Amino acid sequence: MSKSLYVHSTDDYDKFQTYSCNRITSPDHVNKLYSDPSFPEKFPSSPIVVNSKFYVIDGQHRLKAAQKLGIPVYYLIDKNADEKDIKMRNQQMKNWSITDIIHYYASDNDNYKFLEQLKEKYEINYSFILSVVNFFGKARRYEASYNLKNGKLNILKRKNEIEEFLGSYVPNIKKCKEMKSTGAAPLFLFAYIIAAIKLFQKDKKSYLSFLKNIHKCSLEFPYTAKNGQADGYIMRIAKWRPASIAEKD
Repeated sequence: MSKSLYVHSTDDYDKFQTYSCNRITSPDHVNKLYSDPSFPEKFPSSPIVVNSKFYVIDGQHRLKAAQKLGIPVYYLIDKNADEKDIKMRNQQMKNWSITDIIHYYASDNDNYKFLEQLKEKYEINYSFILSVVNFFGKARRYEASYNLKNGKLNILKRKNEIEEFLGSYVPNIKKCKEMKSTGAAPLFLFAYIIAAIKLFQKDKKSYLSFLKNIHKCSLEFPYTAKNGQADGYIMRIAKWRPASIAEKD
């Protein structure tokens, strides 16, 4: 019988390596395993999987929990496994989050690297970013979801537009939220994001007026606004003028 079919064990934690496309480990998940009194007993029957170079294909959290506990790591060797097997093995155990998927493909796909860069630069969630990216890419919801999950995202041709929009919209609505608290929170919702993008694309002058005015006017943004209604609210802000100026006109 091949040695690779045996469950091996070691307390040499440094021999294990991870691919850049491995899922980002969750401290909560590691701590849950660490705190489970049955984990050391169950670990031998649920070993991690590595390839011939000891890159972890499956079991990062178990590896970290074992290291934290100071117990041996149990592992199987799948000699032919590589990065392509990581997603398949993990999906059999747990559905991947959007963050996991993006991180997996970002190791060798600039479209996904761009998403990670946007998240880090603007400190916004992927739901927000993907709303923007998908609208600029004119992708239908099902098509966008399929492309994202299957490594087929193609957004770099709109990179400059996406950067220009986020670079103007995000800092302004964050500032507005600081000033107005919950009153500006709806500006982070899908309907308002799309309304702002449409104005950005069709009428840059009005869009810039909107960004300038959201800090000054007292108009509220309803949470329940649908796409058409959100367009109207955004335009009202763009056209708003202080009462003293309006009276002179």
